[in-house]
Amino acid sequence: MNSPSPEIILLIGKAKTPFKVIRETLAAESNYFANYCDKLSNEENPTITLPNISDDAFAVIVEWLYLRKYILPKKVDHEQFCGIYKCAVETQMESLKAVMLEKLGERIMKEEDFDNTDDFTVPEAFDLFYMIAGLSTISDWGILRKLVDKILPSWTRADGELIRLATSEENHNLATALVLDCLQETMWANACSDCRWKFQRETTKKCRCCGGSLEYQKREGPP
Repeated sequence: MNSPSPEIILLIGKAKTPFKVIRETLAAESNYFANYCDKLSNEENPTITLPNISDDAFAVIVEWLYLRKYILPKKVDHEQFCGIYKCAVETQMESLKAVMLEKLGERIMKEEDFDNTDDFTVPEAFDLFYMIAGLSTISDWGILRKLVDKILPSWTRADGELIRLATSEENHNLATALVLDCLQETMWANACSDCRWKFQRETTKKCRCCGGSLEYQKREGPP
């Protein structure tokens, strides 16, 4: 019986671009790849073919495997970010998914107070969140909730975006559930069951908590 090869060759994309990765490194980070490694344990030149993953996305995976490094681009492109995230989802790279969403959430929070939307490095942040949720499953709830918890409380543009995206033709059930869960938990964590009834939908010019200026205007219909 042959000894397992220390390296595995991955043929990525339609062009079958070869990537050589150390077996132990690959298996340690992903159950998806660990299963492949077990099946190929006796092959002299073990090869895995992944035609639906792009070279660029997998290059990020490899960098994470060896360097534990992920850099959020200075300007976040939705398609590019989701391409990498989709690759991480499909290959069950749980640690990379978590870091990607953590860095994204931190960036969005920093840009919340920008007056000029042209200065945003994460344009249309809520659109991107819904795209990410669309690539995820219920097993990703934990890391997605951490993202929502970061961006939703301070995101002043969320109200209209939520209605627009919730009424789109695409299915956003997971994203909508995450947002509703965050909003409900925020209310439940700040007021007892008796005091919740004291909250009013009628608008006021002052915050009922601190007395500060309140800019929210009640809508009579969808924005």
